[in-house]
Amino acid sequence: MLSRVGDEQKGIHIQATTLDDFVRAYKINKIDILKIDAEFSEDEIIRGAESFALAKTDRIVMEYHSKEKKDRVEAILKAHKFKKIQENGTIIYFIKVL
Repeated sequence: MLSRVGDEQKGIHIQATTLDDFVRAYKINKIDILKIDAEFSEDEIIRGAESFALAKTDRIVMEYHSKEKKDRVEAILKAHKFKKIQENGTIIYFIKVL
């Protein structure tokens, strides 16, 4: 995936990937804790982990920047057997429920 950062005149191109692709490429077997602070991209990152990486993840700590994105992330994680255990300001803690 190629992403664009910045405005039309000063933008730069960066190479980006999903968590699923990263975990597969580096043959990661287990993620003890996943920390996400992505400035309004929280839900996109979690969606990019749904097929593979979330199954290997035990805990997630996430900072959110909008209620709408927070609600989307919570719904996705709930569907993948994660439970919110604490919320402190804009930081949420999730654990995988077995």
